[in-house]
Amino acid sequence: LRTNYENKRPVTTYGTYKGEDFETIVDLKQIMLKDLSPFARNLTIRIAEYAKGRKLAATDFVAVEKVIETVSESDSRLQDIVKAVAQGELLRNR
Repeated sequence: LRTNYENKRPVTTYGTYKGEDFETIVDLKQIMLKDLSPFARNLTIRIAEYAKGRKLAATDFVAVEKVIETVSESDSRLQDIVKAVAQGELLRNR
């Protein structure tokens, strides 16, 4: 367990996410669970970029939104995001 960074500043778990303060990772999780779409969108983008081997182009973001719509029905589970990226337009149109 690390309590200080190399520059002697303390390691803390508090912060602000989407305008709400949190003190622990459990608090952050509760804030994120209120709306998973930003997290799911970012995760989808990162998985697609890795799979495509490049940054996404502006034209790819329509397909990203389709993935988000599809996986939101299943609580945006990781396996569903990976499957939707692999089977969707993002990889068909590399």
